[in-house]
Amino acid sequence: MKLLKPSWVSHEKRSLFCVDIHPDGTRFATGGQGQDRTGTIALWNMAPVESERAERDSSVPRQLCRMDDHLGCVNCLRWSASGRHLASGGDDKLVMVWQHSKTGGSAPFGSRQVAVEGWRAVATLRGHDGDVIDLAWSPQDAFLATCSVDNLVLVWDAARWGDIVARLKGHTGLVKGVDWDPIGKYLCSQSDDRTLRVWRTADWAPETEVTEPFRQTGGTTAVLRCSWSPDGKYIVSAHAMNNGGPTALIIDRGDWTADMDFVGHKKAITCARFSSAMLQRPGEGRRAPYCACALGSRDHGVSVWLTCRKRPLVVVHELFDDSVMDLSWHPGRRLLIACSKDGTVAAMSFTVEELGEAMSTDERTALREKLYGRAALLSRRPGQQAAPQLIESPLLLSVREQAEKQSPRPAAPPGQGISQPPRQPAAGEPAPPGTPSGGGARKQIECRTPDGKRRITPMFVSSQEVTPDLASRFSGSEELPFTSSTGAAATVEVERLDTVVTPQVSESRSQLSAAPAVEATPPPPAAVAAPEAASIAVKRRASTDLRVASKRIHTSPPPAPPPAPPPAVSATYTASGAIVAPLAAAGRLTAVLPAAGPELPELQLEAEHGGAAGLHVLTCRQGTEFRWRTVLSSPAVALRCCEERCLAWTADGSLICLSRAGRLLLPPLAMPGPVARVAARGRHVLVVTCAAEVSTWDVRAAAARVRREPAAQLLRGGARLTGCTLTEDGRPVLVVSTGRAYLYSETMAGWQLVTDGRAPGAALSEVQPQLPAAPASGQALAVLMAQVRRLRPAAPAAAPALAAAADPQLAADAAAAFLDSQVAAAVALGSPGEYSLWLAALFRQLASCGDEPRLRDLCERLLGPAHSGASLSASPTAELGLDGRTLLKEVGKEYWTLLKELLPLLVSHLSLQRLYTEIKDQLDCVELADSI
Repeated sequence: MKLLKPSWVSHEKRSLFCVDIHPDGTRFATGGQGQDRTGTIALWNMAPVESERAERDSSVPRQLCRMDDHLGCVNCLRWSASGRHLASGGDDKLVMVWQHSKTGGSAPFGSRQVAVEGWRAVATLRGHDGDVIDLAWSPQDAFLATCSVDNLVLVWDAARWGDIVARLKGHTGLVKGVDWDPIGKYLCSQSDDRTLRVWRTADWAPETEVTEPFRQTGGTTAVLRCSWSPDGKYIVSAHAMNNGGPTALIIDRGDWTADMDFVGHKKAITCARFSSAMLQRPGEGRRAPYCACALGSRDHGVSVWLTCRKRPLVVVHELFDDSVMDLSWHPGRRLLIACSKDGTVAAMSFTVEELGEAMSTDERTALREKLYGRAALLSRRPGQQAAPQLIESPLLLSVREQAEKQSPRPAAPPGQGISQPPRQPAAGEPAPPGTPSGGGARKQIECRTPDGKRRITPMFVSSQEVTPDLASRFSGSEELPFTSSTGAAATVEVERLDTVVTPQVSESRSQLSAAPAVEATPPPPAAVAAPEAASIAVKRRASTDLRVASKRIHTSPPPAPPPAPPPAVSATYTASGAIVAPLAAAGRLTAVLPAAGPELPELQLEAEHGGAAGLHVLTCRQGTEFRWRTVLSSPAVALRCCEERCLAWTADGSLICLSRAGRLLLPPLAMPGPVARVAARGRHVLVVTCAAEVSTWDVRAAAARVRREPAAQLLRGGARLTGCTLTEDGRPVLVVSTGRAYLYSETMAGWQLVTDGRAPGAALSEVQPQLPAAPASGQALAVLMAQVRRLRPAAPAAAPALAAAADPQLAADAAAAFLDSQVAAAVALGSPGEYSLWLAALFRQLASCGDEPRLRDLCERLLGPAHSGASLSASPTAELGLDGRTLLKEVGKEYWTLLKELLPLLVSHLSLQRLYTEIKDQLDCVELADSI
């Protein structure tokens, strides 16, 4: 074990009451007293703590940010599991939620310390009547629990800041500790009333109350931070007594008995903290998992315990000069940080032999499934509530209204698009069951079953009439308003039939499950509405829309057969050992050398094989006027023209390079093998030999770029080489009969798949942007897609599989994967226009599905790292994002301008409004900095 007390981590020698390490391990936060009895939060770089080299390096920042917004001492702070938010509570009775912003570089008022990062308060929660002592996030960041000296535990909804989900009453003393069950089923709290209570999250009712081990405790402590083990089996409390000695009580889950405790400290235990990692002994074979727990005490010491040992792993006496107030474990490394009331912190680092190695995420999930079942882990959040229906930001409301005015939704023809509005019956046509009539009474049908019971067929009844103007003010779509307090009540007319009907009830569960999905009853019209609304019903609507799309792919009539592809080269081995058939000499070949200005007109080349004298002649003409002629030593098999050069490949395996005047520029170059395919563009030449080896040359510099790169692995399974081309910078591209195109990467020394006509998402034409009918030369990806589209079979294998799956989410994931691959291909091909086009399509697809994690990842990677020292802190950077930013800079476009253009796509989904507001604020800061 190594022990470090960094003296530079200090609040100007004032007391520290809390500490917590960020989930990614790059920074940690401390909270305590500030100037003039206020509260201070400081964020510190973890790199100088972990690395002695980084600590000595003056260019590595130590303090990243400081926030002095609390009006009273900060007693508690905790990072959310995602790391996006930091919650803090203090003596000012407030709970503040902080979020990272792209500001920094300035010093707070009254301080000389420059802020490397920017953090701003996005929510201030007011609900307690006393000092806030402790807080904790739920496992999925759905809720935030806070406790106070007002004897209350409040549970806040993290989706709607300010909404209190539950007020947990029952404690008769100051509540000083709170923690969540890692499964999310329970919440525990500890109070000065000498009790520890466990609450159920299903109904927020008390599950149990533990009192016996706390009856002997005398006095109190500043905090009572209890902790739940990562496997959910145990709760370790603070400030318990056993035979007159201070202990940390171990409470078993389920029966809530307390038969064990951690002993050894001389004074009351103030805080306990389990590591979030499940540990195992290093080695092979079956190893029993265990947990690590740290305890802090008023005796100024810290102890570390393992649940697999009866004695502590380590006990550090007199580590501080005052009580230990809080503890925090590094999520990825074996490191523990403790803070004390004396204003200092201590870091303890352990080896893998001492503490053990962490279980993988899959192993930890499998263990929890074994203990609590899969259903307990699949629930997203306890007491799950509907998605947001109200627009929280006036800015977002104005953006949505402006977007609707600028781009009104056109009426989609039947059978096209992801979602379709319900078809209105024509005059005289009976309305389908469940469809409300245009106005007046709604009709319901009453009949009787064979046993005489009444049976009423349920019909859709609208809550009120809504004018289009009112609905469009919120979402621009004809959706129902959020309240039914106004408007005329709907009248229902019951039609009684004398017929007897037989209920359609399956005799067994197996028969019900065996029914095909396509025969299910269609949803009511309310479930087929505009995708902009954000509620539980909207999620059902989106699912119905994608299911309709899948059915349309499956049931659509077979398309017309594609045009015949260009003659392909066989990919099977011939008797001579060739993989690709060689080019044969033709009786006559032609090529055109384009004009290069008024003084350099267009020229026509013609190669004749075996003329009157039996010679092989290459002739150049301008229109009907003869210009020059030369004699070849062997019949020509291919002619190409590029950059004022005439290229001829002969049957004897030579490449002849001539000028516009017919002068030989280079000695004939012997090819590495029999020529099967050739291409030329600009200053570069491509040759594919019969052995499926690719070579390229720069004819201007007379240098080779790619030397005999094998491509036989691309022609397996009967595939054929149907085409080859070159990018503008001279990289070879091969098109295969399977509908795939491959680009050779010189840096990766391998072939990259840039287009796949049989990708599952490519079958969903709705997700593709508007592509030009005739791609321009600069649109490399569009040109390849056009070639592949001519080769794609009439019935792609992805369409039946996608339709048979009948899983709307699977169809959405396939569409997003296809668009993601197109973005990567545009970057690889160096096409900034297509990069912007496909990135916008990917944004639109992810926004329609409400995929906030991937959208946030794209936005943050376009914005770039938060500060210059972020690389030392392992900040998330993506090669794709950085390459895309570089690509845009090459054409004189800043990366943030593209993000600014894409950001309005997020307003279509209300669940993304906070992401929109956050990224918009950061873009404003970047734009302001760019204008200065």
